[in-house]
Amino acid sequence: MFYGDALGYYLYLPATFIYGNHGQYQQLPTDKDIDQGIHNYTSDMNTQLPKSPKGFTVNQYTYGTAAFEFPFFITAHLLEKITGRKANGFSSTYENAIRVAGVFYLLIGLFLVFKSLQEFVNRNTAIVTCCFILIGTNLFWFSFYQPGMAHVILFFLYAALIYFTIQVHKRQKLVYFIAIGLTAGFITVTRPSDILCLLIPICYAVYNRSSLLQKIQLLKHNALNIFITAVYFLLPFVPQFIYWKQYGGSFFYDSYASQSFDFLHPKIIAGVFGFKNGWLAYTPLMILALCGLFFYKKFKTISLSVFLILPVYMYVIYSWWSYNYINGFGSRPMIHLYPLLAIPFAVLLQTAVSKSKVTAAALFTVAVFCSFANLKQSVQQAKGELWSEDSNAAFNLQTLFKQNLDYNDLVAADIGQHQPSSTVLTTTAAQQLNFSDSVAKTDHITITAEQEYSPAAVKLIAATADEKAKWIKASGYFNSPEQIYDWYRYHLLVVTVTRNGELLLWQSINKIGLADSSCKVHDQIQLRHADVNQWGHVYFYAPLHFQLQKGDEVTALLWNMARKSLLVKQLKLELLR
Repeated sequence: MFYGDALGYYLYLPATFIYGNHGQYQQLPTDKDIDQGIHNYTSDMNTQLPKSPKGFTVNQYTYGTAAFEFPFFITAHLLEKITGRKANGFSSTYENAIRVAGVFYLLIGLFLVFKSLQEFVNRNTAIVTCCFILIGTNLFWFSFYQPGMAHVILFFLYAALIYFTIQVHKRQKLVYFIAIGLTAGFITVTRPSDILCLLIPICYAVYNRSSLLQKIQLLKHNALNIFITAVYFLLPFVPQFIYWKQYGGSFFYDSYASQSFDFLHPKIIAGVFGFKNGWLAYTPLMILALCGLFFYKKFKTISLSVFLILPVYMYVIYSWWSYNYINGFGSRPMIHLYPLLAIPFAVLLQTAVSKSKVTAAALFTVAVFCSFANLKQSVQQAKGELWSEDSNAAFNLQTLFKQNLDYNDLVAADIGQHQPSSTVLTTTAAQQLNFSDSVAKTDHITITAEQEYSPAAVKLIAATADEKAKWIKASGYFNSPEQIYDWYRYHLLVVTVTRNGELLLWQSINKIGLADSSCKVHDQIQLRHADVNQWGHVYFYAPLHFQLQKGDEVTALLWNMARKSLLVKQLKLELLR
């Protein structure tokens, strides 16, 4: 529960109401049974984040999420006090309180989406749409498996903003203006890039020239209310400004100094369609919502908001340095727009139903399948059989209908390629290195932690220019005597092809740690798993997309990126057709 971004958001609460350690978050008591992971996190904050001009460690995250967690935090804290527990701010009582907070805001958000949808579709369609938005998108993941992140709260806030926007255009009551200001303010202070949410009330009910003139008249007649809205929009920023001034030295403090946007090189295609936490790869249901945009005339009052926000928002979020937003499932910032995208999705559903039973059945079948894909991949991720931030199309499609992973799935996860059947391949050339030493009485060599590359490599030189090889197979027997904890750095078995010193192919597999390549010793195979101190056979096939020429060098070696020791008993290269 308390790790990564979720812990960063939450730290405001124990720091404010228990420890008073803002600016020195690593100063936590050691006698209150606080999990070591939390001590490690706050210690890393102290060493890795730049010190402010006042010498403090400023929380990288804004306080918005903590503000909405506060009622649940204080309830947990009082319960701990009443029951005589240590009230340390991080026990299971607090964890469960934050889980309840996520479900609470989820349900209110869905209810507000339901209320807003009834402006555009009938009640039954609104209900069905809310069900699909919950089970068919990555909102499900962040509601029930990875709580504590900002995204469910922002889903709720966007739903509230749309609802209050609709209401204020019906009845210009002051309470609705205040609600719009506060909601938009909390959205922005929670995630500053989401200031684009202001386009929702600004553009609502503008769809032609006459509606624009009516909107201008509405704004003129409510000038005072608009001013009050602006004041309430700024109000949520006051605590953040005070915090930044106190610990950062100025009212505006860039807490993300080492991380930034690159607006000249956005990764929109990879962010939307890619399988490394891409949006539609893990929430394909939203393809239907995008299709619903073609029926914009049926939701014309909010269509301008949708058509302006969607492209600009995607441009902004996919210009972030980490466009695939690690630590999550799918493109998590897009969750904020689901209350908005629920409208074209609902309109599409209702239009299909009104056309014919066949059209409706076909659309519902597609929607159910998209929801299945989301839930299936959510289960895979929860079981450790998927790592969405570092996945690929070949692996996802290969495992979508499988109950458990096998060895070829691990290879597909590594190299992004389907593996051929060995029964249809013929070996045309082979070279093998054995490391037995009768004098030293060993049958292997050891790559030490200090060695970046293996001291020995196996090499094949193509003998003719008309070689028919279509695949290169690299294999060996390996043993990892040490556990690897850094899941971004492994031992890699690397295959290269060079021609006159020019690198033509580089392919690698890093699942050397999964020693038993037959996978028969594991009831459930996980991607981020390593068998320690066990020998196993590891192999993979690298496709050749070009014809080998005489003199081309094919090499297999080991890259010790993990900087951990590795035992190697054999290295083998084969050319196959």
